[in-house]
Amino acid sequence: MGVPVTEWCLGPLRKEVGRWLDAHRVRRDGWLEPAFIEELRRGEDPAGEYRRRRVGEKLWALLMLHVWLDVQEQPLTWPLASATLSGGRR
Repeated sequence: MGVPVTEWCLGPLRKEVGRWLDAHRVRRDGWLEPAFIEELRRGEDPAGEYRRRRVGEKLWALLMLHVWLDVQEQPLTWPLASATLSGGRR
């Protein structure tokens, strides 16, 4: 059984999704392409999408990313200059 995240993100959670994923904030953070996010917020599948109506799943994942980034004590930047691979290799 699937969770109706598309209906939630485009319905009752629309304002909250917009608050977290507005174009100004997305541009400022620099992690994502604002035009792509705006398409998702309008409920549009990207061109060439073969699995239709995954808009809600994408919006939910991006929403959770932004919430998680907000609660980090040290702001993360892209690309992650200090990221290391497992085993301590850079």
